[in-house]
Amino acid sequence: MDEQTALLRTIIVRLAENKSALGQRYAEWGASASSPESGSAVTDMALDEYNHATMLYRLIDAGVQRDKDAFPEARTTPTPFLRAPLRNWLDLIAANFLFDSAMTIICFAARDSSFTPLAEVARAIVSEEQVHVAYGDGWVRRLGSEGGPMAQGITDALRHIWDEVLCWLGPQHDPIAEMLYAGKIIDAMPNVLRARLLAQIGPAISAAKLRLPLHPPAHGNAWELVDPLPWERWNDDLWQLDPLGGEQLTE
Repeated sequence: MDEQTALLRTIIVRLAENKSALGQRYAEWGASASSPESGSAVTDMALDEYNHATMLYRLIDAGVQRDKDAFPEARTTPTPFLRAPLRNWLDLIAANFLFDSAMTIICFAARDSSFTPLAEVARAIVSEEQVHVAYGDGWVRRLGSEGGPMAQGITDALRHIWDEVLCWLGPQHDPIAEMLYAGKIIDAMPNVLRARLLAQIGPAISAAKLRLPLHPPAHGNAWELVDPLPWERWNDDLWQLDPLGGEQLTE
């Protein structure tokens, strides 16, 4: 297998595994949402994520295959917080607002990929994900405006996965990230991807007056992190942050 093919499989499998896992978490809450309308929306988002995962797997020349032994160059598992059911409804909103958006940022960066089939799938995904973005944005603003326990609850839920999601976009000088960028498979390095994510979520966080480690921009829309990310827990092999304490979460 040539290097270009290995890189393509790396990013495709990483996205597909996490989209499939997020779809499962959405599906688990479809019947337990705060209202029938929210339940219907979450169920629709679950179907979207399953469909996106399938579209991505079909880009792989071996077909829709989930056996990780078939892809030794792309060792990956879902990011830790998705390996077990979410704790509550606020965790679902946090996953939608933060991690669903992070995956969309990656797809956005692949819209003009040098691998045309990936570019076509990425554009389709980005188009469908706009509903997901609006859902999370609306809920975060609403919960923040309620103040009290609800505002604190969504703050805690977002803080619970904050480092994990922001690190999931990768360290700036990671060799795989550099090769993906140099090969024009995606159009940005990790720090730019993070900046794009913060620019997307920052306005809602600010409007909701949530206390998260994020500085509003002095000019334009360049939001900045207050605290350094915990790169000492970064797992190069799995392209994700190891859980605190080294514990391994399983289904």
